[in-house]
Amino acid sequence: MRIICILFFGLMVLGCSQGKPTAEEVRKEIESVIQIGDSREKVEEELKKLGIPFDYDRHQNRYQASRKTTSKDNYHTVVIFLNLGDSNKFVESINIENVYTGL
Repeated sequence: MRIICILFFGLMVLGCSQGKPTAEEVRKEIESVIQIGDSREKVEEELKKLGIPFDYDRHQNRYQASRKTTSKDNYHTVVIFLNLGDSNKFVESINIENVYTGL
């Protein structure tokens, strides 16, 4: 029984890491196309090109987006917040977090 448990958890750990974009990979992907000072239109255009679904929160003046995993599981998402300044241009604040839901 102990061997079965070890194999199960070992396979689970290995399987959980495949097909997932990490927060750092998503950050690099976004930073390669969106620069400080870019307009709202440019930010929206680039997020669409990257295939990242997003919403604009007018109260916090930021874009909220998420990048799902490419594997078959549905419990890991990378959540992205792109903050705009008073002039509606992208400022240097990108917040990216890994979010896990229950199995």
